[in-house]
Amino acid sequence: MKKDILHMKIDGELKKALQDEAERQNRNLSNLVETVLKAYMEKKNG
Repeated sequence: MKKDILHMKIDGELKKALQDEAERQNRNLSNLVETVLKAYMEKKNG
């Protein structure tokens, strides 16, 4: 499932916003998305 989530297509506007944020943080897009998903899962699971 993790690979499915990381390889899904996303809205162009959202992708651009994420790329801009990753650039501001001097990170690549996949690293930013992975960090965001990890934080979401930790928050969701308590």
